[in-house]
Amino acid sequence: MGFVTNLFGADEAKRAADAQRQGYQQAGQTIQAGGDSALDRYAPYAQTGQTANRMIQDVMDGDFSSFYESPDYQFRLEQGEQALERGAAARGMNLSGATLKDLNRFGQGLASTEYGNWYNRLVGQQGLGANVAGAQAGIDQDTASGVANTQIGAAGARASGYMADANIKNSLMSGITNAVTGYGASWLPQPS
Repeated sequence: MGFVTNLFGADEAKRAADAQRQGYQQAGQTIQAGGDSALDRYAPYAQTGQTANRMIQDVMDGDFSSFYESPDYQFRLEQGEQALERGAAARGMNLSGATLKDLNRFGQGLASTEYGNWYNRLVGQQGLGANVAGAQAGIDQDTASGVANTQIGAAGARASGYMADANIKNSLMSGITNAVTGYGASWLPQPS
């Protein structure tokens, strides 16, 4: 009877270790999916920061086209030029030297004022991107740590199953050995 019990015990130990290992694997997949989902939510903000960083680098390299093409600068420039041209037209001085001088002065003054505003917004977006990058690094680290812990747990479950199986087999062999020894001893002549 002990032999049969030990055989069933070995099967149960293996099944238990397999179930535990599968649970750890599912936990690891859940952790990974959660980390991926969080990173996806941060992606637009990271992209904004990267774009701002590129634009700042372009300016540092002497390329101001992104500033001059920015919608807010273009809108203010067009509105200001229209106001100056309409005022000059109302006075009958459309396309006069004074009007052209006023338009030039306005454009330069606007560029000077708006450049600082535009640059500060870019620096803010760049800072946002840097913060998001830090958050993403934290998520990556937490996800890797969680997955590693579940892998360690799964390996421990597998090892526990192997040890339980080995203990059951050792117990079984010990029982068989004791039974054989006891049975064999009953056949030996007893001293009188």
